[in-house]
Amino acid sequence: MQVDLQGAEALDPDDITEGLANRPPRGCIFKEYVRFDPLQVELDRRRIETFYQQRGYFSVKVEGPSSAQGAEPDTVVLTWKVAEGPRTRVASVHLEDAPPELQDDLQRLVKIEAGAPFEHGEYKQAKLRTRALMVQRGYAHAKVEGEVAVDRAAGEAEVDLTMIPGPLVTLGHLSVEGLVRTPTSAVTNRQTWREGDVFSPATLERMRGRLYEVDQYSGVRLDYADGQGPVADIVARVEEAEQNELQLGLGGGFDRANVQLRLRGRYKRRSFILPLANLELEATPEYSLLRADLKQGRFTPQARATWTWHDFMAPRLRLENTVGITFRQLEAFTWYGPDVGQTLSRPFVDDRLRAALGWHFFAYSFSSDLSPADEAALVITETLPVIFLEPSVTFDGRDDALSPRRGVFARVALELGRGTRSEAGNYLALMPEVRGYVPFGRRLSVAARLRLGATLSGNLPAPRRFFAGGANSQRGFSQRRLSATAQITNSSGDVRDVPVGGETILETSLEARLRIVQLLGFWLGAAAFVDGADLVSRIGDLDPINLHWAVGGGLRYYTPIGAVRLDFGFRLNRRGPTEPAPNDTWAWHLTLGEAF
Repeated sequence: MQVDLQGAEALDPDDITEGLANRPPRGCIFKEYVRFDPLQVELDRRRIETFYQQRGYFSVKVEGPSSAQGAEPDTVVLTWKVAEGPRTRVASVHLEDAPPELQDDLQRLVKIEAGAPFEHGEYKQAKLRTRALMVQRGYAHAKVEGEVAVDRAAGEAEVDLTMIPGPLVTLGHLSVEGLVRTPTSAVTNRQTWREGDVFSPATLERMRGRLYEVDQYSGVRLDYADGQGPVADIVARVEEAEQNELQLGLGGGFDRANVQLRLRGRYKRRSFILPLANLELEATPEYSLLRADLKQGRFTPQARATWTWHDFMAPRLRLENTVGITFRQLEAFTWYGPDVGQTLSRPFVDDRLRAALGWHFFAYSFSSDLSPADEAALVITETLPVIFLEPSVTFDGRDDALSPRRGVFARVALELGRGTRSEAGNYLALMPEVRGYVPFGRRLSVAARLRLGATLSGNLPAPRRFFAGGANSQRGFSQRRLSATAQITNSSGDVRDVPVGGETILETSLEARLRIVQLLGFWLGAAAFVDGADLVSRIGDLDPINLHWAVGGGLRYYTPIGAVRLDFGFRLNRRGPTEPAPNDTWAWHLTLGEAF
């Protein structure tokens, strides 16, 4: 079927025919055809008129259609005659009965200006925006009524919006429904208001987020009566998640050092021993093959158990206990062995600030082909038992943790390590980081990051050393390639340089992110960035002016689980024979999630 709209000049005919029952075929490669339905002809005529009227063409007239045989067998051509008429423009906009303190803000939100073409969609959005603002400011029962008076002869429309705010509402009593195995205190301890506080949807949403953090609930609703009362009592309706959960997976990956094939099994038991404690068992048996020496492959049955206790000794105080077997193979060395730890944490300041204090103990065994002198410098011994404390404070003021466009993120952490058998493993490291995000309009945002990892005393053990380069670091280098190197000899007698990391790192980035177009419901975007980084032995050796710099760009596809990201970085300086990876001038990275 083909549809011809004669006289349709002001609006796109493809947009008009998209909503018709008798419409042209859809699709570029695989065509989707419809059968001509004469019973829908009159409705299609009304649909065309409505499409025009919603865009301000109130005098539109549609005649037809006439039909004729198409060029191909069993096809028909429908021809509609459209007399568009003049487009109606807004003569005036009146805002009535607005709360005095919100008058100016509501007027700005209307966004309908006198003299502009009338758009019914914009008129509907104005009603939604103004009501949403009143609800956000405490008028929980607010309504907005509107009327558009059209003078077809003059081609003008008068827009009247009447605010019905109702009373300023305060938050009242919280009641809970739906609990079976978890106590009522699990909900009431996460209440985000005191009775008498002004109503705010953001306050309720923050409480929903707190409840999901407990990982006991699959659904949370916070309802209030949509009446006219000045007090909104809240009913928390929760649905508890399944107590047992099992996940199995198969995956793989590769970087400059390894090729990995990995199985993953994860079992979660909610309300284990205590109502608000969860046990999670995870096993990731992996076959890891060193790319530089294909004979160095090994099977490693890694596993970890985590028991998390919410409301430990006090509301919202979380205790996390972990025990596991760790294995990791890098180019220069491999470590494996048990590690255990505990972390106590609690959020503050509307959940933006989180303070944590943790301790960890590991007793790793090492293997390497490094020289004895290099092993000593890297604190690589036959077995290295180390215990370290890690206090940290994190502020997260971002609008979205996965794809932030606005806000600030800052974190500062200390690591105080002590070797349990000797002074090997004694160290103190400081790790501050700050990120900022600024939007420019709806599609463009700029992000910046500054991160420091500094060893203040002692020598970092090999498992705690810093590496630079890669998808989330300086993108002009491949993974871990911005690093000091040492020489090793493999089983075939080949000598090669391998990265061994460093004890102090400085990284900085500036990135512009642009969302271009929506594909399959998600944004496709592009980015341009400047990255700088350096890796040295001590903080006094850092030269912030003479970092390794790179520029580049990439593509983003923003999915619900994060941005699928492809980046290309090009090094600008320090490519001499004494610099890291002197023969590499650029690198590419394909990963999930923003760089920062």
